[in-house]
Amino acid sequence: FVDQALHVKALAHVGNRVVQDLKALGIRPNATVGVMASGGCLHGIQKVVARGFPGTETILAEHTESSTLDPNLDWRDKEAVKDFARKQLLGYRKHISPPVVALSAQSLRFFPIHVHLPNRLWLEYVALTGEVPFDRVVKVTEDAALQLHERLREAGLNYGLTTAMALVPAKQRAEEKDETVVAVAYSKDQTTT
Repeated sequence: FVDQALHVKALAHVGNRVVQDLKALGIRPNATVGVMASGGCLHGIQKVVARGFPGTETILAEHTESSTLDPNLDWRDKEAVKDFARKQLLGYRKHISPPVVALSAQSLRFFPIHVHLPNRLWLEYVALTGEVPFDRVVKVTEDAALQLHERLREAGLNYGLTTAMALVPAKQRAEEKDETVVAVAYSKDQTTT
């Protein structure tokens, strides 16, 4: 067992396998879309795919109601990113335990996505390095994710709501731009990537 939050690249072996499989199939993604809990999938899968296919955009999908990242921040500006992380860490320092924010029962179904502050260990990494594993942040409404999740369920696919959160912008981009988009998918119990 490896704590993904302590070892942000712990899933790199999965990312390497995805790159190998995509190359074997002759598929070149234009983008990857995922969500963030610990940051392990973003660092270990999405960024590895981006390195394997230069020019691939890495997109982070966030729940609109419980967004933790600023979509307007220039995530390439390391100093601005470090400053953002330091300010977010103050939110944890103000509390003995992580802050609690009342959310709808439906929003809680999107666990393990962080709902008030990004993962503390990930923020500490970012505060030191200024490096983030994504190019931009997109917001996904709860309704859009729930509708897509229902379509998956009706099709007999056992994926969780976090997968639906990533699939909404992936599907939208693939359809609108006729591009190949890889979405990080999780099993319904959130244990399989």
